[in-house]
Amino acid sequence: MSGNDGVTLQIKINPKMIERIFYLAVIITLAIFLVLGTFCDKGACKTEEDNTQQTDTTTTTATAQEQQEKTVAEVQAVEEEQPPAEETTEETPAANDTQEPAEEPAQIVYSGDVDITINEVMTEIKGTDVKYGKVTGVRFTIKNEKDNFMPLVKVYTYEDGDTSSVFAKTPRTERIFSELKLGKSTTQELDIISQQFTNLNSYVICKVVVYNKVTEKELATATQKIKIT
Repeated sequence: MSGNDGVTLQIKINPKMIERIFYLAVIITLAIFLVLGTFCDKGACKTEEDNTQQTDTTTTTATAQEQQEKTVAEVQAVEEEQPPAEETTEETPAANDTQEPAEEPAQIVYSGDVDITINEVMTEIKGTDVKYGKVTGVRFTIKNEKDNFMPLVKVYTYEDGDTSSVFAKTPRTERIFSELKLGKSTTQELDIISQQFTNLNSYVICKVVVYNKVTEKELATATQKIKIT
């Protein structure tokens, strides 16, 4: 051998060896997949699955809790809107209690009359050298216990005892009033322009007569004897 000669390595590869290498690579690959699958079953994959299930359970629990809180809020809102029930204190009558029949209202009985009352006679004194008196007004009340009617009132003024004079027969004033209902009363006041009463020591008569305006029937009379002072 010369100095330039090297070592020559000859490897003979035949088809059968290539086939064996291929099968060996497949077996190694399957073994790696098998090892990884076993590890996944025992450890990491199971943990991932557990995490997924735990996440789903947490989501379901939160949703159920939110629904329950919503339902409670709706019930409270409805209860607040409803007014509180009123307490009743009615007592149930005992079986042996006897209920007395209700009393009928008393029937009003009218006298069938018309009454007139003089409340006040207003007077005044006039004159300087010779004084005289006058009747200036009268206030009266009519009470009706007869029938509905329209009052016609006439007022007379005259000296006491002078019933036949023109003043005793001629009214100093008269007035028609609105219809007066049965059972009602009315108080009225009339102004009077009377004659002069020169004898201030004598009594003066003020007479008030009430008529039914429709029938012109005299219904009631009131008189009052006064001294003009």
